Amino acid sequence: MTLHEGKSRQIRRMCRATGLQIVKLRRLAIGPVELGTLNPRCVRALSPDELLALDRCLGLEAGDSAADEEPPPPAG
Repeated sequence: MTLHEGKSRQIRRMCRATGLQIVKLRRLAIGPVELGTLNPRCVRALSPDELLALDRCLGLEAGDSAADEEPPPPAG
């Protein structure tokens, strides 16, 4: 089953409505970023190509990504 855009627990609710039982549900990608072997609740840095793909997906110009911005100066 592929869901291109969904709301909270949509696949689970759709399956329950049709009498199907979900044994295991796994996210394979988030937008253009494939998760590969990334374990649940783990994080990793995005590659430059993944950042560009996300920018394109969001309709941002190259270099407009929040990841390209410098962090704000420390408070105080």
